[in-house]
Amino acid sequence: MIYTATQFIKIARKKEQQEPFPFLVPSILLSFAAVEAGVNALIHYALRENRNLPPPVKKYVKKELEASPPASIIDKIQSFTYFLTGESFDTQSRLWERFQKLRKLRNKIIHYELEELKEQEVQSLAKVLPIKTKNGDSSTKTIRETFYKNLFSREVTIDRAVEASETASEILEKLYSFYYSK
Repeated sequence: MIYTATQFIKIARKKEQQEPFPFLVPSILLSFAAVEAGVNALIHYALRENRNLPPPVKKYVKKELEASPPASIIDKIQSFTYFLTGESFDTQSRLWERFQKLRKLRNKIIHYELEELKEQEVQSLAKVLPIKTKNGDSSTKTIRETFYKNLFSREVTIDRAVEASETASEILEKLYSFYYSK
């Protein structure tokens, strides 16, 4: 996933003068998804392979993984990693701060509809903005897409996508060192 995220960054760099945005969003999302998938795989590896785990720990972690809603990525990285490896992630580190920044940006992208323009606002804008589209899209659709892009124009950048992929790689390296050093 991180490899694909970096490929999207390369494409975005080539498209920088045109429209890099459509390549940066998936890059950021894939970087975060790599951490989620990686920590999940490591947890399942530890549950399967670590024969010295006390049964109550195994039972608790399995129960939390299957809960609805499931355990958060923060719980998996902090609590489960400690329960399963005895190692703690330094939550005061610069790396943890960067991961929290990535998590917040991912959540903002994924849950953007919470901040989306209301239909009445879109209709009002459509009346006062003379928007003509080349492909026949409605002006309200164009307004919504523009709002989405503008909402993230300062946050979804090539630098932020690079930071996201680097942060994901470093988080995974740290987690691997915890789980595989046992």
